[in-house]
Amino acid sequence: MKKLYDNYYKIEDDKPVREKVFLARIATSIVFILFCLCSMAFAAYGFYSADLSSSSNTITTASYYLDISVTTVSQGQTKATTEIGATSSGIYELDVGTYKLTLSKPNDPSVASTGFASVSLYSVADSSKVQIFYTKPIGKMLVRDDNGEPVIDENGEYTFAECNSREFTVEVKEKAHLSVVACWGSYSGEGLDHTTPITFGTASQAEQNSENYTENNTENNSENGNETEPNTEEKGEDEALPEQNADESQNTENQQETES
Repeated sequence: MKKLYDNYYKIEDDKPVREKVFLARIATSIVFILFCLCSMAFAAYGFYSADLSSSSNTITTASYYLDISVTTVSQGQTKATTEIGATSSGIYELDVGTYKLTLSKPNDPSVASTGFASVSLYSVADSSKVQIFYTKPIGKMLVRDDNGEPVIDENGEYTFAECNSREFTVEVKEKAHLSVVACWGSYSGEGLDHTTPITFGTASQAEQNSENYTENNTENNSENGNETEPNTEEKGEDEALPEQNADESQNTENQQETES
């Protein structure tokens, strides 16, 4: 190796550069330059022609919906319980009366485990009169104590409970429209429970007068100790008793005798 170096690469002191040494060094430089250019060319080609492909994957987000049922509440034997159907836009048209609203989480694995419902009622006569109620969780929910803190079991894990259906009593005092929107997640405020009835609207003036009249009669009977309805006829302000009429006639006769 040393002999090869001395013949083609060594430049002797105080002597001219030999031709074969000069050509060998020039050839070596050109080879290194070509090598670097080829490396850069291959790197650029690989960078701009790279194509990464993979099989397509379907990613779906959580969905949440509820089965809604609105039925009338039977009153004795005079009114049968019937189910109210929704319009094409999902609106329930309610007349004056009492209804039962049932919200159920379907048995569908694609449905999110936790959610709640937003119940909206608005008057037909006055569209500005709107009331919105929010329910407690329907589905899997975190159990909390009286202070609102999550309940932790013996293993240090949170405790969950299942409530896949909730029923509400809806009392409508004027014609109204009802709509229900299912919402994924949990409501941060105080939600409605099945023990809390929903009341919407005010009774008509005739119904209010009738109720007030009945309440007044009941109070009067209670104060007087009577169980029957009180006599609603009252004497006029100008009506006088017979004794008062006799006294007034006697005074008139005495006055006439005095004048004569």
